[in-house]
Amino acid sequence: MISRDTKIETVDLPSLVLALKLAAGSLPVAADDLTPIDVSLITQAEEAGLLLVSRNPAGQPERLVLTDVGAGTMFFTEDGRPDVGAYKGISGVLFGALNGMNGLARSRRLMNGIGALGILALLAGSFLTYLKISGNFHPVIAAELYRSAQPTGEDVVRYASEHGIRSVINLRGANHGRTWYDAEVSASRSLGIAHYDFRMSENRDLSQPEAQELIALMRRAEKPLLIHCDEGADRSSLASALYLAAVAKQGEEKAEGQMSFWYGHLSVPFTTAYRMDEAFEALEPWLGFPNS
Repeated sequence: MISRDTKIETVDLPSLVLALKLAAGSLPVAADDLTPIDVSLITQAEEAGLLLVSRNPAGQPERLVLTDVGAGTMFFTEDGRPDVGAYKGISGVLFGALNGMNGLARSRRLMNGIGALGILALLAGSFLTYLKISGNFHPVIAAELYRSAQPTGEDVVRYASEHGIRSVINLRGANHGRTWYDAEVSASRSLGIAHYDFRMSENRDLSQPEAQELIALMRRAEKPLLIHCDEGADRSSLASALYLAAVAKQGEEKAEGQMSFWYGHLSVPFTTAYRMDEAFEALEPWLGFPNS
């Protein structure tokens, strides 16, 4: 019997992935748009009690509705807002699955016959959805440095209340007249938070003089400090790595750990995101890591 008391452990992973996609509104709604993988996951989620499914005469899913187990209990608070705590718990399962897969055989057992690449894509997509919903907010060094995606004005207020933020560095540069920028600056001013703009390009490498300027800014900004870009995945990763390497002196391994899928950063050659990896690699001798 499925009820509000059903434990999350009773739901198989593919069904959980599908429910997460649905809760985020990312699954196609037209039957013709569903892939065989989507159809398989829908069936499993229906059997697990996560979904109510209506089908057309051909047996294709036409309408998908999250049940209390799939939506209310796991994913949303009573006022209808995303339950970040629930997403965070789920993200741990997803991230663990991504890191813990040892070869295709294990992947096949996990997927119950669904293609390995398909389920990995779904897992990765679901985890990135969680990051977007949660604001991709993480401590780099608790009570000293935090990182996030673009915060709303309400986010700035919340981060200040919960973590005592005293300075914000916006890695997107000044964007006067843009709603997101004006809201961030206004919220910072209202709370007496120092706000700095540092334009860091996501399309080219960070030069050594630019890195030196950013490090100096992060060093002198009052702590706790929040740094952010748009998604909190790439520029924020490089800035956090530079802080750990040059300011906190925590070493190369700790610094490079900030440039991770855990924060939505995909270190894939020939992509825009990979420019951050290349920039850090080029700066390593200057940072004191000559033999890496």
